[in-house]
Amino acid sequence: MLESKIKHQLLKDIAEVTGTVKDEVKFSFDEDGLTIRAVDPSHIAMIEMNIPKEEFVELKFSENTSYGVDLKKLKETLKMGKGDEIVEMSLSDENNKLLIKFGSIKRVLPLIDENVLTDTKTPSLKYNSVVSVKSKVVLEGIKAAGLVSRHATLSINPEGMDIIASEEIDQISYNIVKDAIQKISCDEKMESTYSLDYLGKMMHVVPSENLSISLNNDYPLTMEFTIGNEGKVKYLLAPKVRE
Repeated sequence: MLESKIKHQLLKDIAEVTGTVKDEVKFSFDEDGLTIRAVDPSHIAMIEMNIPKEEFVELKFSENTSYGVDLKKLKETLKMGKGDEIVEMSLSDENNKLLIKFGSIKRVLPLIDENVLTDTKTPSLKYNSVVSVKSKVVLEGIKAAGLVSRHATLSINPEGMDIIASEEIDQISYNIVKDAIQKISCDEKMESTYSLDYLGKMMHVVPSENLSISLNNDYPLTMEFTIGNEGKVKYLLAPKVRE
């Protein structure tokens, strides 16, 4: 059994951010709130999202509950709503369908079989460089890099951060100076190259004003940001393999 009420804008953000990685995911509820973990089919990107119970207007369930959700169907349904509306979601123990209600909309969504959704553990990674920066600044750099290539090199040094892309003789760089950064922890230059297809999708839907980026040389990137007031998102992206 599950009965929940959540702000429309928050649920929309949850669906859009998670949907950049995978369309079919497992929503897992326990005493702390909602947890979502998913890896994209190519095993290039991973997301972990934690939404504390305090973010819900109402949250009731009989025991630890999880169910598979088709995010494409959820997102298309939420397009019919408004940010200030409250979305009700309910699930009975005997029913394999999720009932969603808001405004004048009522939709019954069939659930995804949990057995086809692999449980994922978030790897423990250690970093030598971490930067906290405005999301819109990073998005501008990603857009600039996309003018030239489908990959970009992210570089952090003690004086700031660079986003660089090149293709044959065409090259572009976007410099984020130290004064534009909230916090930086870096003793020496670290850089890795990543897919702009993945980075661009995520950066276009990041709902928070600030984010942190952690990287090492030729190492997975970790991006962290908030969702709602206290929700936490961790996004991991594998680096491009050097040829």
